[in-house]
Amino acid sequence: MTIKIEKVTVLGLGTLGAQIAAQAAVSGYDVSAYDPDEKVFHSSMEAFMTIDQSKVRPSPIKVSEWSAAAGKIKMLSSLSQAVSEADLVIEVVPENLDLKLKIWREMDEAAPEDAILATNSSSMPVSKLEGAVRHPERCLNTHFYHMTMGQNMADVMGGTMTNAEVLKAGLIALPLEAPFFRDRHCSSRQNRWSPLTEFLWLYKIGAIEFRVGIAIKSLACLNPEIPGIYQVF
Repeated sequence: MTIKIEKVTVLGLGTLGAQIAAQAAVSGYDVSAYDPDEKVFHSSMEAFMTIDQSKVRPSPIKVSEWSAAAGKIKMLSSLSQAVSEADLVIEVVPENLDLKLKIWREMDEAAPEDAILATNSSSMPVSKLEGAVRHPERCLNTHFYHMTMGQNMADVMGGTMTNAEVLKAGLIALPLEAPFFRDRHCSSRQNRWSPLTEFLWLYKIGAIEFRVGIAIKSLACLNPEIPGIYQVF
């Protein structure tokens, strides 16, 4: 099974949601977005323009490119419209479990059946949300850092049933120029893999590849069937 991601939808356009949508657009994806507050996206963009880039790590999107990036994003008037054709939906709403569950039920109802559903949550594993949808095997955590501050990386995690090909597709598709992926803890079970075994598994499924020297394209989470806490550098 090969999963191709071309259309990305971002739900929630505050500080992180707006960054994710803009970076996906700059990276060539067909991006749709929705936020019930019609003004929040423009407020986020204006805030990004004020960041003194000389005082942070270089951002993959220069200040001069933000307006062009914003112009590539299709703003839709409802969640159902925004996700109706998505290959990947990234939810970026406040860290409230009841709210997230409500959004995930709506995502599941309106998105294509084969869409990958992801949360940007920094505190809730996707295992707490996967029960709200019909296909928990197509769920991910994709926690982005602040790209505008030069933190061009994301945490990627599978749930308790995430398919390996879904994880691989998410890793390859995330719009990061120089991505570093870390695993996230999704259950209390102890991981029994060594970092080397984990690394080889990621290489085998094609989620990572070597570049010059020891540079690596993607560093990712564990096999979703054996969750745990490791960072591979």
